[in-house]
Amino acid sequence: MQILAFIIGSISVIVIAISLNHILKGISRKSKSKNWKVGDKIILENHIAENQGILDKMNKENKKYADLLGWSGKDVYLGCGQTVYKLPWKSISSNKSALWRSNFDECKKFMKEEPGFDGGVSEEKNKDSGPLLSIDGQPIETMNETLCKIHLEKALKEEKYELAEALRKRLENFR
Repeated sequence: MQILAFIIGSISVIVIAISLNHILKGISRKSKSKNWKVGDKIILENHIAENQGILDKMNKENKKYADLLGWSGKDVYLGCGQTVYKLPWKSISSNKSALWRSNFDECKKFMKEEPGFDGGVSEEKNKDSGPLLSIDGQPIETMNETLCKIHLEKALKEEKYELAEALRKRLENFR
């Protein structure tokens, strides 16, 4: 009888823990997204978003941020160009637009006048240097020689020649 009570008690605790986790996750996501707007600029967790292909598309489009198109309790919908991606919440590092709107409003409230900066975020494109290349969120321009060599080898194996060329140019700085 005690064993049966222990098993039922254990199952009950597990069910309550899972339910509580689900409820808390929903509350957290609701709170996190309360100031979001369609069109916001999103910074991605590169190691998660990479599997969805959005990072390659962003590189080709010469974009630093994904565009927020929609969100639900389970997923976020991001765009790059004409393509829409359905990603898990954990793929979002931050909503840069919402953060800067908040910063702008905070300054405006304290200063009682318009701050000297814009509350929005614009897509910064660098036309001279081509696509903004980074690996796992780290720009190639900041990588050390060893890291460049490792990623160069990997890029060549995966036939990512544009990335390989950028890594070669970075390696020339060490010679």
